[in-house]
Amino acid sequence: MSVTGPYSVLHIRMADEKCFPPVPIDQSVIDALVSAVNAKLTDEQYVLISNSDQVKDAFAGQSIHSKKTAICHIGQNDTQTLQQTKDTLLDYFIMSRAEKIHAFSTYDRTGFSLECSKVYSIPYTFTKIATDPPQQNMHFPMV
Repeated sequence: MSVTGPYSVLHIRMADEKCFPPVPIDQSVIDALVSAVNAKLTDEQYVLISNSDQVKDAFAGQSIHSKKTAICHIGQNDTQTLQQTKDTLLDYFIMSRAEKIHAFSTYDRTGFSLECSKVYSIPYTFTKIATDPPQQNMHFPMV
């Protein structure tokens, strides 16, 4: 990954049950994610950090820098490898040097990038990604 000059980070956190261990993410969720991310892109240089290789693959071919890494969740995994720990710390270091962090998640927040932005006073935005179609009103007959 050759990044020179200022950059912003796109931090994409998918649900733990989809990433540890990895299982396929529904294509409609990937499509919603790609649409939300593309809506934020400007002419800046971007580095993508994600806990999902499927997400990284979805942005392959775009002008977004990314590298496949050994993914883990340090706060949750009891048996992560040394390489997984090193790669997670590398992701944090890359975020800590960013000019901006744009986070996207299926959760209501993602502490990994949020706390990095607080520690290093980095401007931060967050976008929640929908995982389900909108719920329809249910009508039950009166008995």
